[in-house]
Amino acid sequence: MTQHHHPPTRRRFLAAGLPAALTGGSAGRSLADGEDAPAAPAADGALGASPHGGPGSFVIESFVPRSAWGGRRPRHRRPHITPRSGGVTIHYVGGERVAREDHADCAAQVRSIQDYHMDANGWSDIAYTYLVCVHGHVFEGRGPWCRTAANGTDEGNQNWYAVCGLIGGSPGAYDAVTPELLLAFRRAIAALRINGGAGEAINRHRDHKPTQCPGQLAAYVLDGSLDPGPLATDPGADGAGAAPSWPPPPTERDPGIDA
Repeated sequence: MTQHHHPPTRRRFLAAGLPAALTGGSAGRSLADGEDAPAAPAADGALGASPHGGPGSFVIESFVPRSAWGGRRPRHRRPHITPRSGGVTIHYVGGERVAREDHADCAAQVRSIQDYHMDANGWSDIAYTYLVCVHGHVFEGRGPWCRTAANGTDEGNQNWYAVCGLIGGSPGAYDAVTPELLLAFRRAIAALRINGGAGEAINRHRDHKPTQCPGQLAAYVLDGSLDPGPLATDPGADGAGAAPSWPPPPTERDPGIDA
């Protein structure tokens, strides 16, 4: 199968739904911006622990694996992390509204973020551990036991996972924070504690470096709304019900996506 590789352009990423704030200039590639030196190339199937693992693992409801959203293979992985020393850092996409009304459009949004991180930033993969949408689904990013590239400092990426809400905006013009989004955050964080050894702390991207991220989600970090509570010890405590079923993967993918 012929692979088509297109150079990243601002128009392409804007068309795919990334906010202009993320496409307005060249992105730095220093440790302070998240990515560090390459490690061993990623082997097939080496994308972290499955959310549907064996005894003692946490099964994520409404989980969307990389194969379902059309994720590209990472260039390499760095598995030697210490998440017990930190926990989970919360992110949003950026300063413009980006939430998708139709859940069928969320996979393309995640692919566009991965393209930007890999093609424009030069990173090894999408930066986040998981991404969650307003419809209640958890998208697999780098997965547990893999160093993130999202938190902005060496220590932040070493000790903290990164979960990004697929929302954005600015004061007075934010995407709505839905109950389904909050539930997806709690499920993702519970999974990272049980399957990924994450510490119990939950913080904001702005706690690692000066930034507006995670925007409207900061209040939910501070008031404890994202803490999974009994979900992290008793998966059967999830009484909110499953989110709508994930639709079949799209038959057409954005140019440049590795099949």
